Amino acid sequence: MPEVKTQDNLVQETTSSEPDALEASENAYNWRRGVFFNATIVGLAAFAAPGLWNAMQSVGAGGQQTPYLVMAGNAILFATMTFACLTGSIVANRFGLKAALIFGTTGYVLYSAALYANNRYGTVWFIYLGSAACGLSAGIFWSAEGSIMLSYPEPEKRGRYLSYWLAYRNSGSILGGAINLAFNYAGRTTGKLDWRTYIVFVVLLFTTLLFGAFLDWTSLSFNRRARYGFIFMMSLIGACWVWGTIVQVGYTEAKPSLDWNDDGFGRGWALYIFWSINFSLAYNYGFWLIGLMARDPKEVVRYMSVARAVEAAGQCIASGISSTSAPVGEITSQVIKSRWLTLSQLTVPLGLNFALWGFASVPGYLVVRQAGIIHHGPEKPVASE
Repeated sequence: MPEVKTQDNLVQETTSSEPDALEASENAYNWRRGVFFNATIVGLAAFAAPGLWNAMQSVGAGGQQTPYLVMAGNAILFATMTFACLTGSIVANRFGLKAALIFGTTGYVLYSAALYANNRYGTVWFIYLGSAACGLSAGIFWSAEGSIMLSYPEPEKRGRYLSYWLAYRNSGSILGGAINLAFNYAGRTTGKLDWRTYIVFVVLLFTTLLFGAFLDWTSLSFNRRARYGFIFMMSLIGACWVWGTIVQVGYTEAKPSLDWNDDGFGRGWALYIFWSINFSLAYNYGFWLIGLMARDPKEVVRYMSVARAVEAAGQCIASGISSTSAPVGEITSQVIKSRWLTLSQLTVPLGLNFALWGFASVPGYLVVRQAGIIHHGPEKPVASE
């Protein structure tokens, strides 16, 4: 006669089967679903899309003789990207991050084809079309990649994974430097990069990893890490702007054409290293802070989309300024040699740079000082202030 299972029997069987089910679940873990593997996939996508775009820019205005057309195209690209980033959260939440990431790579193909057509056949309209298409898709890509890299890693490992992802992104510029070196190492014409570019990015990647490790250092509370990191980053940026002003005044007056073994090359090269470090630190810190403030993955996507839109808007303005020669360039060469006019040329852009630095520092710190206190995010502070 079959055994009748009472309620107690069922409860006992269910309880005893839970460890077996848990063990089976652990054994079923697939490494392809792990954080490291997915971070690597996003990193490779970042290298193949925006990374290679950076490589094309590293060969000097996309490899063109003059930068104005390509920079005008980049202004269109980043203007379109600003809008696309703002709608990136809608696309990602509607179709998923994977679909958004795949779609985001499509425009880069058109952009590279446009550069080729212009270089080979002088096609101008394709530059504008390719730039607009790239901006539309890249805005979605930027929102998706950042959201993945903030949502997937554990909170205590987020800074290091951000550094790992940015290493792939910056590797595109290394490729651009390699192309420059291969084709132009023996040349004596202006506009090329040199082998020392490699040192720039080695230092850049190493500094990024150190900064990411600091942001994950649990011996300090969230609040202290946020405040100390922000103060260090903004102080370094401000010091580099002062340094850059001094170097640029000298370059504007003398207008030198420097090779790597010429006197005066080291001043600009060393400054370029520190500006590259500043860029990487700002990326790493900004994304880490967004991950700290966001309370769920959907909020991460929204915050990331807004942040990338602001970034794209800034690059749009910079590209627009670089797309035309300076208005005073039409003035006679005798007048341009005037020291007063030389300094006046730099007053407006340098004034804007310092004003934006101050504008970002003060309200930025008002937000940062509450990190880990008001904006707990997915991780609580490990120590009270």
